[in-house]
Amino acid sequence: ECYDISHFQGSETFGSMVTFIQGQPYKSYYRRFKLESLKGPDDFASLYEVLCRRLRRAKEEADLESPWALPQLMVIDGGKGQLKAALAALKDENVTGIALVALAKSRSQSAGTPGALPTRSEERFFLPARKNPVTFRVQSGALKLLTHLRDEAHRFGISAQRGAQRKKSLASALEEVPGLGIKRRTKLLQTYGSYEKIKQARPEDLASLLKVSLKQSEEILSRLS
Repeated sequence: ECYDISHFQGSETFGSMVTFIQGQPYKSYYRRFKLESLKGPDDFASLYEVLCRRLRRAKEEADLESPWALPQLMVIDGGKGQLKAALAALKDENVTGIALVALAKSRSQSAGTPGALPTRSEERFFLPARKNPVTFRVQSGALKLLTHLRDEAHRFGISAQRGAQRKKSLASALEEVPGLGIKRRTKLLQTYGSYEKIKQARPEDLASLLKVSLKQSEEILSRLS
């Protein structure tokens, strides 16, 4: 499993969990965690909360075939700080037997021989109880697998954050339409999900959904166009 924290200017914070089985993405086991208890951006606290919630679910669902069954390896997108937060979560939830690694890109690279291709990856792997990070040769199969896992967690997390931002923008636009209270706005968001899909709705369908007259639904669509 790999975990990534994504947010937009400190808001709409999500934790993403992706699962690989036998080296391949297992998308039915992917999970997202929406974080609302924290004020402001705090990747360490966010990661700690995500892992604690994930580990508690594993205790609740002991079935080895469950998506929440504990993995053999947890990969964290980040460096020493994220590794420390993950170790704290494992300790506080009294979970042992899981290999843990934090994966971060190098801040700087050695110049080396001009024109020569690098032989070591810029990715750094931080392990518990080890002071210096581990690096892999650029052609290493393990490196390719772990970076694929990390990149997939990042992609999955960003897609959730962007979706939340789109819904937030749509909700703001709907607030400007007279006659649309919070219940009706919620119905529109849940039913159509996007501004474009609402605009494409038939007046008859909108009237039925919102329990308004045909004339009112036409006025709503007119204001949204």
